[in-house]
Amino acid sequence: MLGGRLRRYKELLMISEPINGIEYIASMWKRFISFVIDITIIVVIGNIFGYALFDTLSGLSWISRIIGYIIVLAYFGILNSKIGNGQTIGNRLMGIKVIKLDKTELPLSTSLIRSSLYLLPILLNNWNIPISKHIIVALLLGFILLTILLEELFYIIMNRENHQLFHDFLCNSIVINKKCSSVYSVETTKKKIALSSLIVPVIVIVIIGVITTSNKRNITRLGEMQEYLNSDPLISNTILQEGTTKTGYEKASYINVIVTKRKNADNEKIKRDIISKLLNCSIINGVDNIGIQIVYGYDIGIASSFRIENTLKSTKEWGNYK
Repeated sequence: MLGGRLRRYKELLMISEPINGIEYIASMWKRFISFVIDITIIVVIGNIFGYALFDTLSGLSWISRIIGYIIVLAYFGILNSKIGNGQTIGNRLMGIKVIKLDKTELPLSTSLIRSSLYLLPILLNNWNIPISKHIIVALLLGFILLTILLEELFYIIMNRENHQLFHDFLCNSIVINKKCSSVYSVETTKKKIALSSLIVPVIVIVIIGVITTSNKRNITRLGEMQEYLNSDPLISNTILQEGTTKTGYEKASYINVIVTKRKNADNEKIKRDIISKLLNCSIINGVDNIGIQIVYGYDIGIASSFRIENTLKSTKEWGNYK
């Protein structure tokens, strides 16, 4: 029993047990711990960067996410390439490295592509881009992010032989224990796994299609209103949410307006402008409450900081607001 446990811990924390002749592939636990170490370092850097450039990043609104993505992509892309010897700081501490299946280190271009694939769902998830009435970009981004995320999960579950994940498979890379990089060969991911993974984008298309079709009217209506509110020079971005709340046996409908304001914009002026536009639109017909959340700050994915003011009133109360 003790021997079995030791072998299990060896597989999880040190090296993968030989499977069909494959030896010394970095375990998923080592890769996960390495990633946590790297993200912790990046978050610290991101918060320092954000603190120093708070107003500059706040003025960029939703575009600031791209800056955070570039910072993280550069970290992983450069260090996991031959420039960094295939090792981020986390990889070095865990004794693992990224190589190609032919045992050479990744060129910078390949490493950047590899890193971009697994970072997209993490850093651009819940990215509040303005949808407007043209939602093609938002739907395409949603398809890409969800497909990559599900593909990664699929490979984690199904590909236990060489632990190649989706981004590894596409870039012909593998993560191994550094001390064994010149000794052992690695088999490629089986074709049946790769072919089976093709079902993932089909599932994503069906999911997005169902959601979009069932909410097409609301998406279009809210998108048009967001575009209208974004025309205000005091506002850099707007998000509209609608729904119902239940208190006891009573239900109340609401619309929540989340606006990112520009630097030095007056909050009271913003609220008056929003309400004057909402009260003249059919979107609030039958709505019981309207909430306005005014946000000033930044979100670069790896760090965020906001100053928020919330105001919630009934539609009737807002009608008397001056």
